[in-house]
Amino acid sequence: MWDRRVVRGNTYAAMIIPNVEDTRNTMVGSKPRKVQNVQQNLHDNREGTPEPVEGRKHISVDCIRGDDAILKPLELYDKPPDRAVDVQTDFYIDRPPTPRFMPSKNGVDIETQIWDGDLFEFDIEVEPILQVIVGKTLEQARMEVLEEEELKAMKKHQSEFERLRDAELLDAQRLEEEERRREEEIRRRKQELSIVYEQKKLSHQKYVSRIISKAYLNKLKNKTFDQLRNLG
Repeated sequence: MWDRRVVRGNTYAAMIIPNVEDTRNTMVGSKPRKVQNVQQNLHDNREGTPEPVEGRKHISVDCIRGDDAILKPLELYDKPPDRAVDVQTDFYIDRPPTPRFMPSKNGVDIETQIWDGDLFEFDIEVEPILQVIVGKTLEQARMEVLEEEELKAMKKHQSEFERLRDAELLDAQRLEEEERRREEEIRRRKQELSIVYEQKKLSHQKYVSRIISKAYLNKLKNKTFDQLRNLG
């Protein structure tokens, strides 16, 4: 791992190519041994290489650059090499569309000759059908109009009823208010009469008490003088 040409870290990031001069200076000390090792490896590999096929031949490749005893450095790129590969799909032969399934026919075909006018006359036969359709349409329209008029009458009657109900409710509230005021007046009058009665009762008691006290005091004066006279 001491060699500066060895890549460290992320291989997809930008790589810095080392300076050849610095590499050359670092490799000068071990030049004879590396040359010997490289030559020995080439010789060993050549001996183990099989014979070339017909039409081809082996060529010796010099991995030593000049007099320097170093291997040719690999070129470094920012991105790894890539290549495009194409794949051919299988060829399918076009075939006609599948025909529709037609079940087999059962039974015997029988035909009948029908002349013009044998079945019905359209202008004549269609009249009762049109009468029924038009009659049903007019009847339905009449029913819808009657329903609308009935709904209008019901709404009018409901509004009149609500108006009368509101008027009666106002009258009832007015009568309740009058009755409440009348009861309040009666209660107030009774309270006033009770107050007046209490005042008269109190006045009468005072009057009676005064008469009794005067009669008692008049007799008390004579009795007192009689007792004092008897005591000397």
